[in-house]
Amino acid sequence: MRTAILGLMLAVIAPAAAEAQVPALETDGTVVYTTTNRQTRLGEGRRLTALVQKGIIKDKREASPLHLSAQDCVGTLYTAEGETPFGAGICTTIDHDRDLWWLSWTSDGERGGEWVAIDGTGKYRGLSGGGTIRVILNMKDRTALEYTGSLTLKPRPRRPSSAAETSSPPPDTDNDERQH
Repeated sequence: MRTAILGLMLAVIAPAAAEAQVPALETDGTVVYTTTNRQTRLGEGRRLTALVQKGIIKDKREASPLHLSAQDCVGTLYTAEGETPFGAGICTTIDHDRDLWWLSWTSDGERGGEWVAIDGTGKYRGLSGGGTIRVILNMKDRTALEYTGSLTLKPRPRRPSSAAETSSPPPDTDNDERQH
C-alpha cells in the first residue's frame, strides 16, 4: 500500500517539477518565401496589400525542430503616403514530424517587426514565446526575413504509473477459488 501511495505521489509531483524546468528553445535563422500579393488602392495615397507567402525556415541550429520546416503566411500591409507601412498576419509552420504551430506577426515596413507564438499540435501544443523579424530582401514575388527569439515547449506528460505497476502482485486467485 505504501508503495502505491508513493508511486501516486511521484506521478503527481514529478511532472509539475519537470514543467518548471523546461528550457526555452532559442530560435535564430532565415525564412525565404515566394510571395504573391494583391493591392487595393484606398485613395489619397493609401493602399492595402494582401500577402500570401510560402517559405522554408533555415534555423542556424540544425538540431532545432524548426530547421527546414515549411511555413505558410497570410497578412495585410497598410501603406499611406508619407507614413511608415504597417502590417499584420498569421503563419502556420509544419515540421518533419508533421507537428504544426501558429504565430502572429506585425511588421513596421521594411525594418521588420515582431512575432508571437499562438499554439500548436503535438510537441508544440501549449507553446509560448516570440521574437523579432528583420526584412533582408523584399521583391515583388520573393521575401527573405531574419528572425530571432525563443519558444518554450510544454513538456509532454508522462504516463503515470498505475497502482498495479507499483504495488505488490495480486494474490494467487487459483488458491482462492479452490478454497470455496
